[in-house]
Amino acid sequence: MDKKLRDHIDELGGKNGALVYLRELTRGGDYVLPFEVLKAGDPYTSGTHRGVKAACREVGSDRVIVRTSEPTDFRGMVDAMPTEVVEMGWFSRHSIAKVIEQVRQRCAHPDVLKYAAVEGFGYDPKRVSVSVTPFSGYPHGLITEHPNQDGVRLVDQWEPYGGDFGNCNVSADFSGDRMAYRYSVTREFEKYLPVQEWIRDSGVLDPDMAYQFECGGGRRNPILFQVREFARKVKANFRVKNPKSVYMHRTFGVTPEEGIELVVARERSRRLLYEEVLPKLPQMQPFLLAPDNTHSRLLIDESPAPGLLGYATRDKPALSHQATRFVQAALRHQHGVAQLMDLRFYKKYKYGLPKIRVISDGIEQRVESAE
Repeated sequence: MDKKLRDHIDELGGKNGALVYLRELTRGGDYVLPFEVLKAGDPYTSGTHRGVKAACREVGSDRVIVRTSEPTDFRGMVDAMPTEVVEMGWFSRHSIAKVIEQVRQRCAHPDVLKYAAVEGFGYDPKRVSVSVTPFSGYPHGLITEHPNQDGVRLVDQWEPYGGDFGNCNVSADFSGDRMAYRYSVTREFEKYLPVQEWIRDSGVLDPDMAYQFECGGGRRNPILFQVREFARKVKANFRVKNPKSVYMHRTFGVTPEEGIELVVARERSRRLLYEEVLPKLPQMQPFLLAPDNTHSRLLIDESPAPGLLGYATRDKPALSHQATRFVQAALRHQHGVAQLMDLRFYKKYKYGLPKIRVISDGIEQRVESAE
């Protein structure tokens, strides 16, 4: 990774530091909105507020988004760092300053510290920075580089919770510039791709790492909200013989050719898994987390346990915050695996903590009983 990018992340956090640096690059102003950033402990002054108002005028926004960032959120902390939207107006300086104080306090909450300890990257609430950026509205997009398939990019678009899920939360897979598969109604998925191409072409990212890029549609170009590491790139030296009925690209992870054995933790919802199923597992038991439904809001206590080596969904393919947290955790293990919305395999993830063997080459997976 580019040393200057790393230095910015160390100083201002993964989210905020990367945006500060990337805005300075050629065409950075096309993809990164103007914003103000406060280092840990810095006050929100009248001068800072003038900068925020100028940024809002430039963008044409009457709201701002207050984001927290810390160096480890470049590697993880997905949906764990607090974010708030604030209306601009006569008393907005006071409102923004109050929200900044509140989100800083939340970054030191015991639940956040507990979650960070599970990830183990050295999160420090005293290093949290805060940015104030014009709010660009919805929908939002997410581009994920596939860590096991060269040239494959996975694109998701969504509205906030409570929106029209069927129409506004949609996904598509791209192989090169070609849309290889779409999971629902046609959308302008291509509009998000230039921001990933711009950052990759800049040469500042690690070529051996797959990244995620959160962005918005923007007026002329996609607007970058965050770039973060997704998973180390790995290629298999074998192929799984298991013909696909449709060519979906939401399979992740490379196992040994003989596969890995896991216990399946399956329930109707993540909440039931965390309350009733996972407490029954030994602490280091390798398992695959398989909630039937993933629509509910992701909670801070739903942290990936050390034994999580696999993740699967059946209701949607999106690598939203909900899925990314668990797919990312599984892929941190040398032979971790994930499978998003492939109903053929989900039929084999039975209730009752059965044992399975998963063989994966990062393109296809085969699931067998290991009872």
